[in-house]
Amino acid sequence: MVIGFILLAVSWFIAVKEAVDLELVPTIVTVVIGWVVILLFQFITSWIVAALIG
Repeated sequence: MVIGFILLAVSWFIAVKEAVDLELVPTIVTVVIGWVVILLFQFITSWIVAALIG
């Protein structure tokens, strides 16, 4: 869960950096990709934990 928040913070940092450069489309793409990566990571992590628990 902590790693997910770290990834979220990184993706938002990149998004803000892109927004400052006034590149709106890359900003939106960065945020969307960041969310997808976080969701996939959390899904995979929860699946692994569930498999380990049994």
